[in-house]
Amino acid sequence: MEERILEENVAVPKFASFRPKQKAPEEHDVGRGTTLDNSHDQGSSRRPRLTPPEEPSRHQKRGKRSHHGQQERHRHHHRQHRSQSRDRTGTELVKHVDPEIVGWDDSPEVYTIDTKGDPKNLVYGAIHQYSLPTYCRTGAGNVLGLNRESKIFRELSSEKGIVIQSRYSGISRSREKYAFARNERKGTKKLRIKSFDREDAAFEATLSFIPLRLARGIKQERLETGNSSSGEDDGRHYRSIEGKAKARNHPEDKDLEFASESSASDYEQTEAMWDETIRQRNIELSQRVEVDPTNVDAWLELVDYQDKLTGDRQGRRKHTSAERLSTADIKLSMYENALKNVGGYGGRERLLMGLMKEGGKIWDFKKLSTKWQTVLQENPGFIGLWTKYLDFKQTKAIAFRYEDIRKVYIECVGVLRTTILNTTSSQSRGELQDILVYVLLRGTLFMREAGFAENATAIWQALLELHFFAPTEFAVMGMTDEKGQAELLSSFERFWESEVPRIGEDCAEGWNAFVTDGEANNVPEPRIDVVKANIGRHLVFETWASAERLQALKSRDPARTIDEVEEDDPYRVILFSDIKDFLPYFDSKQARLTLLNAFMVFCKLPPLPCSDNQSWWTDPFVRNDGLEQSDTYHDQFFFDDQNSRGKEALSQWSVGMELEHPNLVARTDPFTFKLRNFPSSAETLFGDGTGWFAQQDRWLDIYPGDVGPVKIDWLRRVLKCLASKCTTEYSLAEYYLAFEWKNFPEGAKRVAKSLLKNDRANLRLYNSYALLEWRSGNIDTATSAFVATIEMSKTLGEANQRNSILLWKTWIWELLQVGDLLGAWQKLLCIPEGKVMATDQQLDREGDPYKTRSAAVLKAKRYLDDGRDSSLVLGCNGEAVHFVECSAILEYLFHSRDVDAAAAIFRRASERFDKRSLGGCIAQELLHQGKARLLYLHTTVSRSFRPSMLRDEFAQSVRAFPQNTIFLSLFMWNEVRSRIDDRVRSIMTDVVLKERQDTIVGWAFSIWTELKSALGAGYNTNTARAALERAMSSESGRCSPSLWKLYVKFECQQGDIDKAKAVFYRGLKACPWSKGFAFLAFEQLRNMGFEELRNIYRVLVEKELRVHVDLEDILGEIEEGKQGQGQPPSLLMKLPGMSTDEE
Repeated sequence: MEERILEENVAVPKFASFRPKQKAPEEHDVGRGTTLDNSHDQGSSRRPRLTPPEEPSRHQKRGKRSHHGQQERHRHHHRQHRSQSRDRTGTELVKHVDPEIVGWDDSPEVYTIDTKGDPKNLVYGAIHQYSLPTYCRTGAGNVLGLNRESKIFRELSSEKGIVIQSRYSGISRSREKYAFARNERKGTKKLRIKSFDREDAAFEATLSFIPLRLARGIKQERLETGNSSSGEDDGRHYRSIEGKAKARNHPEDKDLEFASESSASDYEQTEAMWDETIRQRNIELSQRVEVDPTNVDAWLELVDYQDKLTGDRQGRRKHTSAERLSTADIKLSMYENALKNVGGYGGRERLLMGLMKEGGKIWDFKKLSTKWQTVLQENPGFIGLWTKYLDFKQTKAIAFRYEDIRKVYIECVGVLRTTILNTTSSQSRGELQDILVYVLLRGTLFMREAGFAENATAIWQALLELHFFAPTEFAVMGMTDEKGQAELLSSFERFWESEVPRIGEDCAEGWNAFVTDGEANNVPEPRIDVVKANIGRHLVFETWASAERLQALKSRDPARTIDEVEEDDPYRVILFSDIKDFLPYFDSKQARLTLLNAFMVFCKLPPLPCSDNQSWWTDPFVRNDGLEQSDTYHDQFFFDDQNSRGKEALSQWSVGMELEHPNLVARTDPFTFKLRNFPSSAETLFGDGTGWFAQQDRWLDIYPGDVGPVKIDWLRRVLKCLASKCTTEYSLAEYYLAFEWKNFPEGAKRVAKSLLKNDRANLRLYNSYALLEWRSGNIDTATSAFVATIEMSKTLGEANQRNSILLWKTWIWELLQVGDLLGAWQKLLCIPEGKVMATDQQLDREGDPYKTRSAAVLKAKRYLDDGRDSSLVLGCNGEAVHFVECSAILEYLFHSRDVDAAAAIFRRASERFDKRSLGGCIAQELLHQGKARLLYLHTTVSRSFRPSMLRDEFAQSVRAFPQNTIFLSLFMWNEVRSRIDDRVRSIMTDVVLKERQDTIVGWAFSIWTELKSALGAGYNTNTARAALERAMSSESGRCSPSLWKLYVKFECQQGDIDKAKAVFYRGLKACPWSKGFAFLAFEQLRNMGFEELRNIYRVLVEKELRVHVDLEDILGEIEEGKQGQGQPPSLLMKLPGMSTDEE
């Protein structure tokens, strides 16, 4: 009986596509109740209770869940149906039946009471996933059917289940601060790139493309392919009968792997070890100053180390503003403690400079000014403090006044002059004289940029007359005491007040000639120097700016009392009292050479060939070349050819051709960066910018219409007087000849013959003349000059014979530039003999001419090596560089243009310089320039070369001399050919613009690279603007008017005038002394209104900057007219395309 019942209860398998016929209700079912259809048929007003349905199959449950959305859409209809059922009248008796107990598989879906449990839970270890009831949420974490105190705890819930807790359980229910906090709490696995040790890694480094996938070995590929084919990397299909897929133990990308728990802990341990190392080092430095509190170096090292204790200790990001302020506060307390302990010991000046630097970050202006005055009163002899005080006073717009800053310069010059007179050490005296020359240069540049150009020019006229054209009696006397210098200035005062022509003026004979002639008063004819200013009433500031600019050009040189100038301009005539405070006397040759170089900087000329590269060539207060350059030249330098680049790129892409050199620098040459900073030599002074770098462009190209800082005729006469007075001592003769050839080539030969007539034994001058002829296209004449000079050098003594290597080197380089490699090889073999071979019959041109004369090659190598060593012993480092260059070229040609062999010669020579403590000197920098020139030549004469080798050599030179623009330009030129800009940015950030080593030249080059190195059409505006912002936030770039001008013009190029105006006001605050920058408002920012321009004009007057044309009367009339008419006239500056009459 029991077996028969079980057979009847066996469930028939059901499928979604099979719908069996409904079984007729049995008798006992009818007794239990009726169906819904029967109730409707009977017309009952009460809804009967339904019979519990059978347990649906898994497929039916899955279908039920899929139709959950349809049930929700009909929920409103069911509610209406239930409410209507409750309102029906009538009653229906339903027979009570006890609940039927069925098996587990046949139990109803809801409202089930299980008294036995599922025995299969013990088999599978979990509840059947389809038997779990579904929680119905009612909002805010509540669950239908539970009490109101129970809520879903989302922070502990996961995809595996929901956690329900009481709201009073004490568990924190605060939400995470950001979206990925839960993943971090779970310990999310980190990914990293697999490291493959492959034998072909070196080969892949030389490829011209970057592979998207790493190359693998055959065995490794087979293993990975086999693993992936078996089970699809242990993954399971979502319909697999094996159940839910397990988590992968490795990522899907085969080039990645999970960072294991051990590696993560290693990283944390590394961070902890790094922090512990920093703290330990800080403790050691603190103990060091406790043991020896008078050790200034220990204090400074401890103070500098504080930067590593805040923020990102590994230097992966910059410090925030709050971190910088807190660090500055800590440093201040350390400096104060150090000053208490150091007392009167040496090095106190460095501590005070650091104290004032950190104080400038925290103190307000009033407190900082008071502190500066106190420090200078207590330490008046600290020269470094005075230079920093000049920076502070000149850049603070809130209290800037021209006369106040001028008095500070006068006071600084006086302190330096007194200190030099009281110094007995020659080394200290020379260093102080260099600082004094820097202060004079900076002071005169400050005057000119503030509008007082004639005063600055007069000071340099007096300094040149005082040191190079002094009477013989003063030249013989040693002016090392105050009395002697007072007599010197008294005699010079008579010369200045006589108003005879001074250096640079027509018919100038100099101070010495004035004394020799008995102080004859040969005053020149008076000149008329009046410019009529026509100010239009409708275009007030536009016409005023033109008149002011014209009057400023007329006032570049000082006037005399007899000249007809503006009546109400008291600054036009320069008296001796206006310049006497800026006239120190230098008695040493080195100091006078420094003075000459400073004058060249004042005139925006390159340095002299024999001079060291002074630090002021990268000073932001000195190198403001872009401020005075014409707009055409300036814009061509930075924003050249952007539209044409875009058109060219579009046209080439339109025909389906890839750009071979999409970058402007890569398409042309590496000589386009104009803010040059490298030592001068004959090849750069006479350079034309085609085969190698040139020191300067043509003057009238930079300043069209002769609108430069000085008049070109005045400058030409000054150089001529200096070259005729001192030809050999300072290499002024070849310098002046190069200036004439660059700007007046038609008369350069006549100048050369005149100079050679006065100095017939000057081999450097003969070399310049031969180079001039070669660069002018007269190769035969240049060859004859080389031959004759080399023969003549044999009769001039041993020193001149050794100097003849300069002639050989120049000749060989010129032959290489025109592609005559065999001719250069012949000249190299002639160097030991000291004479030129008339023919080349000894060379085998049919075979290999570089291998036929091994004895001659060996002799040339030994001669060049001996010449290098002897020059180093004698201290002639420049001549040693010439020998090294010839030796490298010989090695290059002998080994069939092997550039590696030539580079090895330069490296060994540089090591010799380091061993002799000559590292970083001007000669070593010239040595690196010679190597760079040979490497660049190799790229032009050889079809195949390795860019990686060039990258390494150029990078080495950049690290040795990070501000040399030759190395920077060549490095960029080599990198943009490979279309990888990150290397350029990396070396700029890590080397050139390193903190405390950044300069105005480095920032200008960084900005220029962003504007020039972009691919395709134009530059990336965001990266260029970011580079400009970084420059403006640095100490060296913040006080540079030329960089601020570049930033303003950049925003104008983008068409964003509002940003341009905002940048202009920032620059006006940072550089309050620069009248040229303030003029951008009147000449560039054409959308400024009348009120804005009037305020800027009044700022010029308030800061006491030079204003030639007064506008106060006109502005007063305009104000009266506005009050009378009730409406102001149209006083906006004329926009481009606007046609408005001035009358």
